[in-house]
Amino acid sequence: SALWAVQWIADYVNNELGGIQSLGGAKIQLVIGDTKGDSETALSEFERMVHVENVSVLFGLYNTSVANTLSQYCIANRVPVQVTNAVGNDAFMTENGFVFHANACNATNSAYGKPRMEWLRDYSGDDLRRYAFVYDAADFGRESYETALATMEDNGIDEIIGIPIEAGSADFSSEILKLKSNTSIEYINPIMS
Repeated sequence: SALWAVQWIADYVNNELGGIQSLGGAKIQLVIGDTKGDSETALSEFERMVHVENVSVLFGLYNTSVANTLSQYCIANRVPVQVTNAVGNDAFMTENGFVFHANACNATNSAYGKPRMEWLRDYSGDDLRRYAFVYDAADFGRESYETALATMEDNGIDEIIGIPIEAGSADFSSEILKLKSNTSIEYINPIMS
């Protein structure tokens, strides 16, 4: 759906608006690549797009680990990139003039922990001192968990259990048993990409 949206807007700018007016009516030419959510494939696509296709700017990057990797290459090669969905801290935490974002990063998102805890306490009617995170073990989930820890501790959560889930896992039996055996947990927060 994101690719369709980009294709639609490029068509709209080119055909309905007569191109980019500030560039003398220049037309947008899309060069499409697929990272497949894999950093090595992403680097290959980066090399093709930048050094073979000679693109002026990159746009996209859904996967956090890919954005964290490619943002460093964009900075080193002085190629602007608009990160559209990824929220990893690496791609966001360094001012560099080449990596731009359409949304907040994990570190910024953790600032919303206090209102979230207030809502949970109101919703449950409990003081909520014990909390479990079940998270994607890749960059997105791990960073979400790590940056939220401080927020949780600052809001009086005494016991925090983190349970990582490896990508592609189909069996969560051991993780569920771990949660069931810890009867003190009052709230489970799933963080999955």
